[in-house]
Amino acid sequence: MCLGAAAAADEFNVVELVTEQGGESKAFPLATLRASVMLTVNLSGMELSPPVTFRLRSGSGPVHVCAEHVALEEFSGEEGEEEELGEEEEEDEEEEPSPKPEKKQAARSAGKRKKPEEADEDVDASNDNPPKKVCNRNVLLL
Repeated sequence: MCLGAAAAADEFNVVELVTEQGGESKAFPLATLRASVMLTVNLSGMELSPPVTFRLRSGSGPVHVCAEHVALEEFSGEEGEEEELGEEEEEDEEEEPSPKPEKKQAARSAGKRKKPEEADEDVDASNDNPPKKVCNRNVLLL
């Protein structure tokens, strides 16, 4: 979240977040910005479920909000297992007994970390958890 170039230098701009829960709307201050002191605020890691409203409580702005909309889908374990088996078979066919490519591949992957999604799948497979049901969830990440 940041102030625009046209913001007044000595003016406080208070941005509040308005949420609705059970038909009742609640507002709370999210950031206070001032051009001469604090132009931007990093709100990373904040997850919001729609509907939410960002409102300029005081000040004349302009204030810019940058966010990412993420729609997560979880698939049942059966579909994921079939895809994994197909990928493993393809990898087995592509592998050759040449030691040089293996060394290069090991060197490339040594510094890489697994994505959180891949790590979660490995844990689920090793614990023999029941398959996940399909669900959709919309989240706004700041």
